[in-house]
Order: sequence, then C-alpha cells, then structure tokens
Amino acid sequence: MYAEDRLLSDAAYIAHNLHWSLGSILDLEHRDREFLLTQIESWYPAEEVEA
Repeated sequence: MYAEDRLLSDAAYIAHNLHWSLGSILDLEHRDREFLLTQIESWYPAEEVEA
C-alpha cells in the first residue's frame, strides 16, 4: 500500500477526470486505481502535461 497523501492525490486526479466520487474511487483495489491512472495519463499528450 502507499502513503495516504499519494492515495488522496491519485483519488483527486481520478475524480477530476472521471467525475467519480471519492468513495467510489477509494472502494477500488489498488491495482484498479493504478490502471485508471495509467489510462487517464495516456489520454493527454506529453506536451500538454508539461505545459
């Protein structure tokens, strides 16, 4: 498991992009949250992220 700060940061990122509730995100298994983070990051070209 990872630190609470990281968990909340990841949850906020997922919530922002998918418009899910915090509870729904926290109910996910760690591997499922990691998968979602990877998928969301793939939606944005690197140039947009760095700007």
